[in-house]
Amino acid sequence: MLRMSFIRMVAVLMVASGLAAQTSNIITVKPRIITSPVITDADDAAIWMHPTDPAKSLVIGTDKGSSPDGGLYAWNLDGTQKQRSNMSRPNNVDIRYGFKLGSRLIDLAAVTLRDHRQARIFEIDPATRKLTDVTTPDTANVLNKMFKSPYGLTMYKRPDDGLMFIIVSSRHSDYKDKLWQIRLEDDGAGHVKGVFVRAFGNFRNIVEGMVADDELGYLYASEEEVGIHKYYASALKGNERLTFFGMEDSLSSGNNEGMAVYRCVNGTGYILVAHPETHSIKVYRREGERNAPHQHLLLTRIQDDSLRAGDGLEVNSRVFAQNFPHGMLVWHNQAARNFRLYGWEDIAKKFLTVCPESGGPNAVRTGSGGALDNDGFVILQQNSPNPFSLREAQSGANTTIHFSLKKAPPGGVQLTIYNLLGEEVRRLLNTALTPGTYNARWDATDSKGAPVSAGIYFYQLRADKFVATRRMVISR
Repeated sequence: MLRMSFIRMVAVLMVASGLAAQTSNIITVKPRIITSPVITDADDAAIWMHPTDPAKSLVIGTDKGSSPDGGLYAWNLDGTQKQRSNMSRPNNVDIRYGFKLGSRLIDLAAVTLRDHRQARIFEIDPATRKLTDVTTPDTANVLNKMFKSPYGLTMYKRPDDGLMFIIVSSRHSDYKDKLWQIRLEDDGAGHVKGVFVRAFGNFRNIVEGMVADDELGYLYASEEEVGIHKYYASALKGNERLTFFGMEDSLSSGNNEGMAVYRCVNGTGYILVAHPETHSIKVYRREGERNAPHQHLLLTRIQDDSLRAGDGLEVNSRVFAQNFPHGMLVWHNQAARNFRLYGWEDIAKKFLTVCPESGGPNAVRTGSGGALDNDGFVILQQNSPNPFSLREAQSGANTTIHFSLKKAPPGGVQLTIYNLLGEEVRRLLNTALTPGTYNARWDATDSKGAPVSAGIYFYQLRADKFVATRRMVISR
């Protein structure tokens, strides 16, 4: 009771000082696509991006009913069902890319099973776009013998070393620390095992909605009827809570549920939080406020008046063919037992922004054969050759990125390669340059010298206040 009283006192002080004030604008949206329904009760969703053809991407979601009705689903971007895997009481699902299993790099989806004290790991095959269970058969492994009532789940890939983790919450009262972080590893027999890393998060209430911001290194966990806790996602940085926010509705009623991060490659974007009681999604700045990266104030809300909003939520800022050229939001519709797909530009409107590399109001303009700012300070050309093949790279060839400077940027020039998820792959330049024309070469390897996978990549040039991003394709 003392802890809850303190939280409420802080929230009252925030409101009184104006720190919790939101904009008066509510963003009302309509879906572009609606998925086919599940059998009993849809819940959480994730988005898997195809490595070379975004139009072949999938929406993956759960039906948290008991067997034989419960299951893990995959839908095409037109809303039609691609696959259903029968399982009992699956709850939350998340996805990460580039897990090393044997000699292969594979994409993984992880899901919690509430009644079985398990987390299941699935491989997503780009060729067939199907999910296959690759969880270790070792019944003593932590993935098959978790704590009671595993509930919420998020995945985290540490940029420094590429290690992949799941973070799982329990809703059971037996545990003081409600969060477990588990490292995923190759079991040596073609499956994925889990290694316990840490337990943390002393919560009174249930935590289901969670999201890890891999690039900025944070974990967000929403405690129902309380608020949102922010931690470091890496156990190497400790268990200290960095901040607490999202209490606008908790003083009266309502739960903070599903969470997602709209990521731009420059570290900006938005934290989204589903709030079913108000049928809305709350929006906060990903990067925090000016000179206060751990201060997250409510900006606005997203609403769809035609749906009974539920818990599940996911967003991606990348291009998904013609239907979703600036990114996509997936939102659970509780009454209809399905998910709705929204175009990000329909959400952004005049209140929010679109990631620069996706187009929209913050995108660089095109002229003189390249991307440039308003006074021609920098010109960034398309790389050549494009596409560039892995076979060419293996033979010693490079793809070349051409750019020119009208004057010397005071902070130097940074040229960085990102993958389709906005994860940094390779820093090509970070140096001071004089005015002139330059060529930067890339051999399709990452920062450790390992060959990258075939797919779509972005290269971003930063010079003073100018930021330009272009897309390239690495073929097989």
